[in-house]
Amino acid sequence: MMSAVLPGYPFDKNAPRVLAEYAKESVLEPEGIPIKISIPPYTGTNQGVLDMKMALQDLKKDLAYAFVHGSLAIGEEIAYSDFDGLIVLKAEVFSNAKRLSQVARKINQTRAIMLRIDPLQHHGWFVLNESDLSHYPETYLPSDVLKESRSLLSDKEETINLYPEQNTDYYLPLKELCRHLRKKTQYSGQPATLYQLKSFLSEFMMLPALYVQARDRKGIFKKYSFTEAAKDFKEEDWSIIEEVSMIRSQWPKEMSAFHRKKFQKIGYFWTQYRKNLGPGIPAQFKERLDQKFYERVASLANLSEVYVFSLDN
Repeated sequence: MMSAVLPGYPFDKNAPRVLAEYAKESVLEPEGIPIKISIPPYTGTNQGVLDMKMALQDLKKDLAYAFVHGSLAIGEEIAYSDFDGLIVLKAEVFSNAKRLSQVARKINQTRAIMLRIDPLQHHGWFVLNESDLSHYPETYLPSDVLKESRSLLSDKEETINLYPEQNTDYYLPLKELCRHLRKKTQYSGQPATLYQLKSFLSEFMMLPALYVQARDRKGIFKKYSFTEAAKDFKEEDWSIIEEVSMIRSQWPKEMSAFHRKKFQKIGYFWTQYRKNLGPGIPAQFKERLDQKFYERVASLANLSEVYVFSLDN
């Protein structure tokens, strides 16, 4: 809440703590064979992404890489689409607290661009440091996702080498997602605003990708995960995915000027405003979101865990 009066306070306060934890990390040599990924520059026309490219120029000396991924990267955005991006910080950013605080604050300010793209955006950047590439966490952002990404820092193709982390637990992300979905499908956790609904549906639509990842012990680009996962489920069980896809395809294209103006502001209070105060869920969606709908979501989550568990036994 102090950030409402002193915007830089959270960054100045936490930067020394981050550096202290960073100093405890052991610098390990890369293991295994690297995954070499060539990432072309973003050449699309989405104004929000172009604005983000421009904003990141001020951070070039601090960033090893900056990529946009997901539907905006491949030019398949719809009204539901938000901004998905990865930032990799250079090691020297962690040389002193003042620099780290300044970089973190600048990165946070780019969230205003994300909110212009999608006022209901419920997440920020994926963030890594250079040393993470030597022991790359495949379950954090699978390399198959990066293969479909676009560079925001360079106008030329960039090559990144990733050394996958050894002994990766591919099951844990699925387990955590399913637990969270079951909690949200309980009456007290069901979404009441459009922001909450989008957050819930977005989480649910990660289920196919995390299921395939757990099943195959490797990541997969979200777009391709639906066909792959559907093979393992009965049509009546999988139909809830199709229903949510329908809701996303019919997502409202416009928001009132009143809400849009307020939703595009960053900061703790405005995040709470987006989450808890209007706009409400449109009637066309509300009538579909009965208790049976949430039971079917929970059921598919349960089946996903059971199916993966059965493969291990």
